[in-house]
Amino acid sequence: MGHSLFLLFFSGLSILPSCLSHQFHFVNINKTWTEAQSYCRQNHTDLASIDDLADMNRLKNTVNAELLTEPAWIGLYNTSWRWSLEDTELGTVGFWEKGQPDNGNNNESCVWMRNWLWHDANCGKRHHFVCYGEFPCHSSPLSVISPVSHLHCQSSPLLVSSPVSQLPCQSAPLSVISPVSHLPC
Repeated sequence: MGHSLFLLFFSGLSILPSCLSHQFHFVNINKTWTEAQSYCRQNHTDLASIDDLADMNRLKNTVNAELLTEPAWIGLYNTSWRWSLEDTELGTVGFWEKGQPDNGNNNESCVWMRNWLWHDANCGKRHHFVCYGEFPCHSSPLSVISPVSHLHCQSSPLLVSSPVSQLPCQSAPLSVISPVSHLPC
């Protein structure tokens, strides 16, 4: 066999560093900001957080630009007219559209994004939205496999882990499948 199959077997033990990678998901359903947040928390992790240019670039590489020609909610909101992502206060820092935020009618506490720019808006309006999921990353080719009964690979090394179903981290090539009874490569 030209390629070796490298597998590590541990029972219930996972060895992964504490970094997290965001995977963005565009949801083509119209919901209010609160409904969108609930949907994202139930099906992913939360509404999309865009903390910096790296997150924005990751979003641009993930979500088709044509999908964001209409407003889509993101996880930015204000408290007492201070813009925040979780516990981080943003002020006017960010990717705001010109003239934004403007708090029109003193009633714009949530944010949607269109063409990669932010716009404050009334949270009760219905728009599409962008969720994100957080997945643990790893920096070395180490995996935990459980349970595996038969593996058959002919072309390339395979790493399999449990209990996560897929780790979309660009920092390391890992596919995760659990439970597994047969893997054709």
